[in-house]
Amino acid sequence: MNVKYVPVEALHQYWNKVQGYLQAGLEKTNGEYELAHIKVYLATGLQSLYVAEEDGEIKGAASVNFINYPNHRIAYIISLGGKMVANPETWSNFAELLKLAGATKCQGCTLDSTARLWESKTGFKKIYSVVEKDI
Repeated sequence: MNVKYVPVEALHQYWNKVQGYLQAGLEKTNGEYELAHIKVYLATGLQSLYVAEEDGEIKGAASVNFINYPNHRIAYIISLGGKMVANPETWSNFAELLKLAGATKCQGCTLDSTARLWESKTGFKKIYSVVEKDI
């Protein structure tokens, strides 16, 4: 499987093929984003779209927000669905593209079960837990 970056100007050519994967990723969030928000952020360049393809068919998609800290540039996964981190080879291909965009680390919030899957498939590790309370 090959992962590639989709430039902003090509988003609308890909949108119908990736929206289901991005929506699937959002179903495991706490409601911070809706699919329409992701599309706006991708269309304006605030987030970046990556797709996994196999035999010319899209098998997964990820929306990534880059965050610049003093010591690192973080590729923060906002939504990921399909086979984007299906195996070490696909993850490695994705990671190389994130490095080309300047990232030194990749992060994302996820359920504990997904965190265990990512850890076993790609070597992600849990670094801290996020807590929340409505105010």
